[in-house]
Amino acid sequence: MLRKALLLLGLTLTVTVPASAQTVDEILQRHIQARGGLENLKSVKSIRYSGKITAGGMDVPITVEQKRPNNLRVVFIQQGVQGIQAYDGTTGWTIPPSKDQRNPEPMSSDALRATVEQADFDGPLMDYKEKGITIAFVDRQLVQGKAAFKLKLTLNSGDVSYVYVDADSYLILREDVRRIVEGAQTEGTTEYGDYRRVGNLMIAHSIQTVSRGSAPSEKITIDKVELNPILDDSIFRMPQSR
Repeated sequence: MLRKALLLLGLTLTVTVPASAQTVDEILQRHIQARGGLENLKSVKSIRYSGKITAGGMDVPITVEQKRPNNLRVVFIQQGVQGIQAYDGTTGWTIPPSKDQRNPEPMSSDALRATVEQADFDGPLMDYKEKGITIAFVDRQLVQGKAAFKLKLTLNSGDVSYVYVDADSYLILREDVRRIVEGAQTEGTTEYGDYRRVGNLMIAHSIQTVSRGSAPSEKITIDKVELNPILDDSIFRMPQSR
């Protein structure tokens, strides 16, 4: 659920430049400008998203809180019971939505690796070289009926993802992710839409994820975004067992 809950930022500017005239860095520079500009993005020190996840015919209320540099906390209510997934920059932990199990548990190594990626406050496209990420231009494709630049991202972990940037607005339209989970390769696709202005930024309010395999699709609908809410560092730390 963390994977679907994060990476909700994406923002808007209308510019059209032929793909042949642009390098990867030029595409990413326009993407950052489309998100609201570097200064405005860096001025956000914390953020809170409130909404719901729809899956299997059920709506699950969810709140996602992030704080620089890489703190992350996701709270969701499933069948009336609260669950938590969080990361404090070092330790990833969860409290399952179970009345019988209310003690925190360390994340698995696979879940932690994915969470570290999700906790990146600015996302992988900003300052990617400093993060050890390799990005290559692949080609142009149609995504959601729009021309998009297809970029290949290779992370330090070896995980690979493909990000599709709208060639007109320079917002992210889709992300295809491949990663190894429990020794097996998994693949999934996330589509972003319903961009709205929040302060000086434009943020996607609709995120739909489809995993290849038996897992059902999930859609996140964001109802409210708060910029720079006061978030104490303690909420991201793993609590003591009861």
